[in-house]
Amino acid sequence: SVYDFFARRFSPYVAETFADALVQGIFAGDVRQLSVSACLPVLRDLEDSRGSVVRGMLLNAVLGNAVAAPTIPLQTERGKALAKTTGVSFPGGLQRLTDELARQTFHSNLSGDDRLERSLITGRRVVRIHLDRKVELDDGTVLDS
Repeated sequence: SVYDFFARRFSPYVAETFADALVQGIFAGDVRQLSVSACLPVLRDLEDSRGSVVRGMLLNAVLGNAVAAPTIPLQTERGKALAKTTGVSFPGGLQRLTDELARQTFHSNLSGDDRLERSLITGRRVVRIHLDRKVELDDGTVLDS
């Protein structure tokens, strides 16, 4: 798995923070379930060709022969259409998305049993999202998600 690959070569901490974020961001999958050969074949190729991932990156940078990213055939029409997309945004930027989510969530007209207990924390930075889905803020606060 991607987790095992990063944990063995770097550390469990790197696997939980970096690799998990990478896999969540790209594949929206579980780092412990996805195959490194399927998801990140360039890393496996670097290790196989140079003896280590880091050595392979350094040697390829110095020698100027970086491993080309493999091409992945797109299986669906939707996948082909998404491949042509270069990015997504909103008029006014992505801040509009979070502003609208906050407005819809915190300023809706729910009442009675439909009313949810909600709070909005602003001005804090997320420093870590734990594997148990707890969110740690820069002031030390830990939230259950």
